[in-house]
Amino acid sequence: MICLKEVIIIGILMAMVALSYSQNSTIRGTVYDEAGEPVAGATVVIIAQVTGASTNNDGIFAISKLPGGTHQLRITYFSLDTVFQTVSVEEGKTQSVKITMHDEIQLGIVEITDEALGEIKKKEITSGITEITPRQINLLPSLGTPDLAQYLQVLPGVVNTGDQGGQIFIRGGTPIMNMVLLDGAIVYSPFHSIGLFSVFDTDYLRTVDVYSAAFPAQYGGRVSSIMDIRSRNGNFSSHHVKAHLNPVTSGMIVEGPLFPKKDKNSPGGNSFLLSARECHLDKTSPTLYNYVPDSAALPYSFLDIYGKTTVSDGASYVSLFGFSHNDKVDYNFPANFKWNSWGTGTNFKLLPGNANTIISGNLAYSSFTSGLQSVSEKFPRSSSIKGF
Repeated sequence: MICLKEVIIIGILMAMVALSYSQNSTIRGTVYDEAGEPVAGATVVIIAQVTGASTNNDGIFAISKLPGGTHQLRITYFSLDTVFQTVSVEEGKTQSVKITMHDEIQLGIVEITDEALGEIKKKEITSGITEITPRQINLLPSLGTPDLAQYLQVLPGVVNTGDQGGQIFIRGGTPIMNMVLLDGAIVYSPFHSIGLFSVFDTDYLRTVDVYSAAFPAQYGGRVSSIMDIRSRNGNFSSHHVKAHLNPVTSGMIVEGPLFPKKDKNSPGGNSFLLSARECHLDKTSPTLYNYVPDSAALPYSFLDIYGKTTVSDGASYVSLFGFSHNDKVDYNFPANFKWNSWGTGTNFKLLPGNANTIISGNLAYSSFTSGLQSVSEKFPRSSSIKGF
């Protein structure tokens, strides 16, 4: 016979199994701002469950081990208005949602409590990784316009060769040991002839991750550092134009939707972004430095062009991008130098509807060519490298 004690134990085990199966649902989604750009670091909380998650760099979050039914979500992020959204999920299924956050009009009351929020934020050890945002770059005093090259000089373990040459040494490694990626494409020469400027315009950057140690195996090919640069998408809702002009550089960035959206409140759509920046120091230096006997004392010039177009449904997206960077140093004697770097590629991210999976990847081709024209030679010398 089965005693009462065994019946109780069996009952408890069956209840635990039933409970585990009743909490096997997942809510997954993507959080965007009004411009259609993913919001990284937003906090998503299931109010009744006192649990939640934070969005990654693509604005994606996933909260698993939930019971089936209806759940109330609270989404918060600094400088954006708090969003409450109701989501229904079937037992054992994955429900995908798209959330748009709007600019905050008025700050609310700050409430500090000691209530534990479950697994909302886990402490992650990111040894050797420095995350840089455009806002941090813009806060740093700069020459001309804020630039990534000028910000890198204040990072620990980074040494540059001075105002010219555009070479950096990270933790003792040589420049050839550094890998620089723009949207997954290799940039062989990331700095201009004047080391104060990189080939990247700050206005189109989203994130910059600098790995000075312990970088993952996916970045194989370098032994000193990895600089993974990601650009933002163009504005999905409205057109914007921004221009700047100073004695060293001038530039413009244009962005907006390729075609108007039918529903302006829905995330995603289509967009384009086009950025151009030029250094005209070779033209302004005779006036700025008229006390220098040689009118061509600063013969440096460059032109950076970047373009990107994106199609998104609010969760998945496909982007096409291309860039071109040109440098000239006209010394006349003993030689003139030039550099040309260009590349093109595509990025994609797919979120299957009912699967707890993210499929992403990129294809890219890039090329770099350097040339030297000596006054004593009839034909210029050049060398190049290409990669896919």
